[in-house]
Amino acid sequence: MTDNKQFLRFSWSFLRSKIQRTHYCPTQTDERATFEEIDRFLGEVEQIYFRLMRPVYLYGIIALLYASITMFFILFTGKDDQNKTQYDWVIEAAWYLSYLFAFSIGYFFYEYKKEKVSANVHLLIQMYHSVFGAKELRWVIPGDFPEAIELWKDYTVSNLHSYIDIESTPVVTESAKLFGKGMP
Repeated sequence: MTDNKQFLRFSWSFLRSKIQRTHYCPTQTDERATFEEIDRFLGEVEQIYFRLMRPVYLYGIIALLYASITMFFILFTGKDDQNKTQYDWVIEAAWYLSYLFAFSIGYFFYEYKKEKVSANVHLLIQMYHSVFGAKELRWVIPGDFPEAIELWKDYTVSNLHSYIDIESTPVVTESAKLFGKGMP
């Protein structure tokens, strides 16, 4: 084994809007998966992500535009605090509340789409299980999924268990047998 870590983590590169895969080398999986297989799988994950998350980004752009207009309206209305009427404060409070409402809708929309992406990637993992499962490799969706995805090396765990089984088999000597019989 060339690597004693039990999984490889592929993180999202927000600068390039792709999952980083250039750091992968086939020796990290003991030549079990080629770069092309990893690249093909991660490319399909990216396609799923962009197809489902595009509306979230569009909503985010609209929300930022709305927030900018709101802040411009509130900060540059031309009235100072002493000349504002009670009606002006109500309008400002309504703008703040509408901004918070838009922000909360965006957050829940993002979380909903994130769950959809996770479910679709889980189906993709099941489709690729025949390719990677035969090589004792397994894709796992971590808790911080949109930021990263992990490739678990199950063969290192099975090798570790076989090593522990060999080391933990009890060695019974003749003196231990005799001593064991004499004890009540």
